[in-house]
Order: sequence, then structure tokens, then C-alpha cells
Amino acid sequence: MTTPSGTETAPSADPGAAVPGAPMKPVSGDPVVSPGTTGELKPLRATTMMQWQKVLIISIILAAALGLFRYLGVRFMPFVADFHGGLLGGMAWLVSALLALPYYSLTVPGLTMWVTLDPFAKTYSIYPAGFHFKLFWETVQHKVDLQKEEKLESKKPDGGFETYTTSDGVLMSVQWVVIMRPNPEYILNYISWRPEAIRAVINGEVNLFFSDYFAKKNVNDIIQKKAELSKELAKLFEEEETSKLEMRYGVRVSNPQLYDADLDPEAQKAMATKSRTRFIKEAALDLKKEKRKGGEKGEGKEIDIKEALDTVLLINDNAQKQIVDVHVTGLENLQNLALTGIPGIGRRGKKGKGGKPEEKPKSEEE
Repeated sequence: MTTPSGTETAPSADPGAAVPGAPMKPVSGDPVVSPGTTGELKPLRATTMMQWQKVLIISIILAAALGLFRYLGVRFMPFVADFHGGLLGGMAWLVSALLALPYYSLTVPGLTMWVTLDPFAKTYSIYPAGFHFKLFWETVQHKVDLQKEEKLESKKPDGGFETYTTSDGVLMSVQWVVIMRPNPEYILNYISWRPEAIRAVINGEVNLFFSDYFAKKNVNDIIQKKAELSKELAKLFEEEETSKLEMRYGVRVSNPQLYDADLDPEAQKAMATKSRTRFIKEAALDLKKEKRKGGEKGEGKEIDIKEALDTVLLINDNAQKQIVDVHVTGLENLQNLALTGIPGIGRRGKKGKGGKPEEKPKSEEE
């Protein structure tokens, strides 16, 4: 497969052909880009050499070395018989072959994959866990831990969470998390990208999903159907086949979870203010309908709306408005409602020192 610029897409590892040197299947859709490259895409090329072919090359090299050692043993040790000289040469070859073993073999730990580079052919070989033979000139470039997990979440550096706008214009804050790990089937693609680039792409994919979903739903539907939203998020990556996005970046995204979806803190404050304002307004209107009591003046008349509003705000501890003009009728309304929580005002008597009511002498009470 070729890209718009004409370059071939990079092949990727096949799980069934994880043996080093096995042919790699091409990735459909997108090419693999070498880290840090600009301009034309430069795909990483996997080797087409099989493991047995590498063993054959190594055997030929070792056989040639054996012949050389035997020749040198006979040529430079004339004081011994040819047979013994060849035997000594063979022993020297065996010791040298054992000492050189790390240069043409490698042992990959479990749950790990190593990637080597052939500098002459400019191709990459993938070695899964186990013992393998490699060419003398191959060098290990990457050691990928298949157990490496990275958590991507909607939490921002400032402590907040990603926000999305619903169809009715309400800003909502969403807490989500997904787990990302290397995909052994496409390990060449994984090493071709910088980790921060992969994180940015996965984050963008999840954000795009939420933006589209919230744009089609109103705030009530989202709050009441969070379970449905969580299922839709799980379908984003939990597919039977690996998605093109996972193929391209060589990752496996799993366990997408929705922790919470609620109004943004600023939106919550605005809704709370709106609700509180509506409550104060309704309380003032209800109080306005009451009749004045406690005196002949104004008997039977409705309470003025300003007086009713001042009374409601006065008994509201969290009211932001400071009432400077407090009317006596307002205090009368307060007493009618049996609200005596205003400092300095008691049920009887006049206000004394310290805001406490003066006590009558016992003689007067009797």
C-alpha cells in the first residue's frame, strides 16, 4: 500500500509470525513514520529474512572460522602432527565460538519484545521472548515491555477536567480514563512514534467522541443516562478487531471507563444562583399576599413588595444584598412569621446592653 506521497506503508508484525525474520504484514490505511522525521514519510522496514536463514549464515561463518583455526593450528605448530594441530585448532575455535555467542544470539525476557537493526540492509527484526540467533552485525535498538500500561484521563494540569457543551448550550465536566499498552502485533508501529504523540492522538479520539455525543444530547438526557454514555465509550475501542487507529500507532486501548459526567463548576454556581433567586422571588411574592397584623395602621392591607423582599433577604444568611433601609413593618412581618433569629431582638422587652433583652424585677412579674 502506498501513501499519497508515493511511499510504501511499513509492514507490521504478525502475531502468528512473531519468529524473528518472519514476513510482516502491511498495515492497511496509514504508514509508520520514523520519530522526528519531517517532510516525506520514511517507513520502518521489517526484515524479510527468516530465522533459519540467519542460522544458516551463522553456521557458514562459524564453519569458515573452524577451517581457518584448523589451518592455523597445522601451519604454525609444525612440531606436532597434523592431526593434533587440527584438533588444537578445533578446540580454539570452539572456545572462540562460545565466547562470541552473545554477538550472534540473544535471550529475550518474558513479556518483552526486542527490536534489532541491520545497519547494512536498514531493516528491523522483532524478537519475542525466548532464545534466538541473530546476525553478528545486528544491534538491539528497542526493548519493549509488553506489560507497560499508561493511564490516560481527562484531568487537566490545573486540576480540572475536560468540558463539553450539550445541545442546549450547557457546559458539562466529564471524568474519564482509558488504559493504553503496546500491541505486540504492531510493535514496529509502536516504536515509530514518540509516546507523547500517541497520547495526544488517543486523547483527541476520546475528546472527539464526547464532543459529538454531547452535541446531540441535552443536559437532562446525559445526567439521567450516564450508564448509556459509559457503554458508548466502551464501544469506542472494545471491538473484536483492532481499529485502524490502534494499528497505526501500535497500541492496544482497553478499559475505557466513565467516572462521572456533571455540570461544570461554573455552570453549577450559575444554576445554584438561578435557583436561589427563584426561591427568594417566590418567597417574597408569598409574603406580599399576607395581611398586615399587629396594629391599627395598615390593618388589612397587603405588604408592600419591597418590604416583603427586604424581609426575605434579611432572614437569608447567605444573601449578598445588604439592606440599609429596614422598616418597622418588616420587623412586624418577621414576628408574624415567628422568625426571631435576628441578633438583638427578643420575644419580649426592650433591647438592653449587649443586645440582650432587659429582665423585669421579680416584684413586677408577681
